[in-house]
Amino acid sequence: MLNDLKMIGIGRNAPLYTLEKFDFDEKEIIELLKSKVDEVAVLKTCHRREIYFIGDLKKLPFDLDENVEGYLIQRTGLDVVRHIFKVSSGLDSMVLGEHQILSQVKNTYKNYCEGKLLKRIFNEAISVGKEVRERTGVSRIPLSISYIAVKLIEELRGKVSEKDIFVIGTGQMGQKVVKYLVDRNANVYISNRTKSKALEIKNRYPGVHLVDFSKKYEFISKSDVVISATNAPHYVVEKEKVNSRKKILLIDLSMPRNIDPELSKLHDLYTLDDLQKISEKYRLLRKEKIDMMQKILEQRIERFLNWYYSRNLKEKIEDVIKVRDIVVEEEFLRLVNKLGNKENIEKIKESLRRCANRMASYHIQYLKGERL
Repeated sequence: MLNDLKMIGIGRNAPLYTLEKFDFDEKEIIELLKSKVDEVAVLKTCHRREIYFIGDLKKLPFDLDENVEGYLIQRTGLDVVRHIFKVSSGLDSMVLGEHQILSQVKNTYKNYCEGKLLKRIFNEAISVGKEVRERTGVSRIPLSISYIAVKLIEELRGKVSEKDIFVIGTGQMGQKVVKYLVDRNANVYISNRTKSKALEIKNRYPGVHLVDFSKKYEFISKSDVVISATNAPHYVVEKEKVNSRKKILLIDLSMPRNIDPELSKLHDLYTLDDLQKISEKYRLLRKEKIDMMQKILEQRIERFLNWYYSRNLKEKIEDVIKVRDIVVEEEFLRLVNKLGNKENIEKIKESLRRCANRMASYHIQYLKGERL
């Protein structure tokens, strides 16, 4: 049955327009294929489209654009298992070890996977993904600039829960920073030129403090850390207006820069360039985890194979035992009818059973010694 396991799809290396041409609804595909194959599962994400099935599928239920065929990935048998294990582990992701793909594999398992063996494979893939991340710590290595900014605060200033942190700007970058800070119980102040946007963040995180944009310099001077993440084409934090005796950690996540570079003479200032260098260091750290991730993956493939073949082995052993019992009964009845002597009948039967057990044991040991 493992030889009948197949996957066809398009991976993350395909351009966006190709992915768009190989698009489909997961439930529709399952409905179209489940009468043609024994089992089917569909994994669809922003960067991949993959159809898994067991059986002999002569043709996909839709026509392929000629531009799509050059990007098609096809796998068979154990290579299918290895592929989904790699996908779930983040080894086949644009960002090594990223966590979102694991959630997407879980979604397929829960909603778009039909069949006992495929269910088992996807469940194993989820388990592998968790183990790889837990044992290597790859998912704890920062990825995004906003997360790296928060890690930088921890490295330079210690626990963020003991700090007053002022975030200026509530765009996508600013929102992510606020989330990471709130998760760490920081005392967070936010300000935005458009107050309604700041209120949206306040509603999402009630513990956050709102600061009127016109009073931002008052709070900058009181803060331990100031993070600027606005879209302004000019300096939002000017040197002449910052009046603080303590050394503030300033992090500028904006392009163009929002914090006056002259402030670096009095305070600790980090820009996007600085964070990009830190990001590259973390990227290399992630790459160092690849060998360990692959080793875990191969161990889990071996474990899966042991389960798969032992499952078939159990059925074969049961067949041998059934045949043994049939042969013993047939031979016993033949002997009883031939001898016509009722004496020692049970002894004869026991003797036959011992002989049959010895023969059955030989066959069972042979089955256990090889994968059929």
